Amino acid sequence: GRARSRFQARMVELGKVGTLGHLGPVLTGGQVMRGLGVESGPVVGRALDYLRSVRVTRGEVSVDTARKLLAQWWEREQR
Repeated sequence: GRARSRFQARMVELGKVGTLGHLGPVLTGGQVMRGLGVESGPVVGRALDYLRSVRVTRGEVSVDTARKLLAQWWEREQR
């Protein structure tokens, strides 16, 4: 979608100036599944995409912060 396109464009932009570093989310897929109480599937990918976008927009966050943000994201997803 549109948000994903903006996210990907931002990643390319940051990569060009060499500021990406390690862009992966701070939580693993397994941690996301346990935290949300879900099985492997599309929701885990969307959650990891969300956490990657957090890294791009906010910079590195702690595991605790990532878990809190993930819980808030999950609440919004279930509405």
